[in-house]
Amino acid sequence: MSSILAKPAAPDAFDAVASIAPELRPLPISPERGALLRRSLIERVRRSALAHRDLTTVRREDGAWTATSPGVRQRALSAVGGMGIFLLQVEPQAAIPWPQDAQAQELLVIDGTLEVHAEGSPPVGLPALNQLVIGRAAAVRLAAGSSGVILYVRRRTVDLESLPADEARWWIAAEGAPLPAAPQASPWAGFLAGVEAAVLRAHGDVASMLLRIAPGATLPDHGHALDEDCFMIEGHMFLGDILMRAGDYQWAPVGCQHVGISSDTGGLFYFHGAVPPAASGPER
Repeated sequence: MSSILAKPAAPDAFDAVASIAPELRPLPISPERGALLRRSLIERVRRSALAHRDLTTVRREDGAWTATSPGVRQRALSAVGGMGIFLLQVEPQAAIPWPQDAQAQELLVIDGTLEVHAEGSPPVGLPALNQLVIGRAAAVRLAAGSSGVILYVRRRTVDLESLPADEARWWIAAEGAPLPAAPQASPWAGFLAGVEAAVLRAHGDVASMLLRIAPGATLPDHGHALDEDCFMIEGHMFLGDILMRAGDYQWAPVGCQHVGISSDTGGLFYFHGAVPPAASGPER
């Protein structure tokens, strides 16, 4: 299945350090220069820690998978602000029960197929990068397809009145949208130089989006009018000094800043949070 769940690759048999170390020679550095370099490095580390102190990053190696029902395992990524963020790994054809504490859920297919069984309608199979938002009252049964499914899940565990107004309106609009009658690939469009976006669901200034950043591209520094979720799906990206790899998650609280966003290799990631209205596109 997805490389997000793959075990770390075995180390390369070629030891690059051992091969080049005999050819390296230390450069003579005066005590004054050495002291200056140490002070500069310590100051650089201090500034980096200060810039990233409000961000919570969960690595793909962090946390434990727990069985929640037959054929279903989940790994918790975050639980803050009335939202529970999880990864679900579901075996082929296994049913996905509704969590007792969930008022509503947003599910993004990372790999495999999610089968949606609605009363009075034929089942719909949603492949990778399709999204589904449903409330507790929806008469829907969920299951994995024939190859299983990996899901990124945002669970709303509080009443709408407990959420920021813009976020509550996003959930109201998303839950009120018709269930998909067929897979719906969101169209990609230019977002910024070197960055494409596919809007999964947007209402006002709040959106769930997929962003594809090209090798060498950068994103502008920005603040956060709402809490922001970021999940790396493919490739690599730097959020300041923090390297995000496929399977890594980051939560950025309202009021903090993201600075120095770039990618050397390119990448694909999911985002939920507040964006300028012009970037949200039409409501979906």
